[in-house]
Amino acid sequence: MSIKFLTWNVRGIANPGSQRHLHALINRHKLPFVALLEPMTLPEFSFYCRRFGFDYGLSNCSNHIWIMSAAHLHFDILLDHAQLLHCRLTSDLLPHPIYLNFVYAKCDRVARYDLWDNLREIAISTEGLPWLVSGDFNIFLHDHERIGGTSDRSDEMLDFAYMVADCELFDAGCEGPIFTWARGGLQERLDRALYNEHWADVFTSSIVTHLSRVRSDHAPLLISCQFVPHVPRSSSDFEDMWMRPPYFFARLSRSMGASQRCF
Repeated sequence: MSIKFLTWNVRGIANPGSQRHLHALINRHKLPFVALLEPMTLPEFSFYCRRFGFDYGLSNCSNHIWIMSAAHLHFDILLDHAQLLHCRLTSDLLPHPIYLNFVYAKCDRVARYDLWDNLREIAISTEGLPWLVSGDFNIFLHDHERIGGTSDRSDEMLDFAYMVADCELFDAGCEGPIFTWARGGLQERLDRALYNEHWADVFTSSIVTHLSRVRSDHAPLLISCQFVPHVPRSSSDFEDMWMRPPYFFARLSRSMGASQRCF
């Protein structure tokens, strides 16, 4: 089985064209939830959930991160931060609760320090648990993830790399064009997904696809995760051992005794 979701810096969701494109993506990929960054409007979920076919919505304290979801998925917000929503997701379809972070990082290097420190704290609290972080980090990890720029961002890259190493996160990689953001002649990979080793224990594969940039200068990230569904064992399942001595005779004796007491 698989679970799919979308993380997208939509750069404004009130625009009818952006709404049409998002609606098409939700229907095409049969998405049970989406995380939108920089919606640039108030979270009027009574309208937006109805518009996109979801049952409920959540937002962070700055209203820069939204989640809209189907009812069979249950999100618990564990940390509400201006640049981050840290959630636990549970569902009967999932083999385990999973931990998801949606990031909308500040453009300023110093302002991101607080985000990096919060992720380090979350890494400690999720030790041994499946954890994935996705969103717009507003910085890239490697030199080849930018073309067309001349400014030196090496210190910002080191900040990001140190956080990733401290949290023991792995880059999920990507399919499609490497760059997720473009403006003029500048292109950068600002959006990505990272996960810890315990995420890989639950999901046999996690594929991140960079979709086409439409109605925003950021590409949507389609994240598809395969897992083996958990099927609870029924208490009424027939046990072979019950037919082996001495179990068979003990159960037969108890059954006969119960039958005699009924008369």
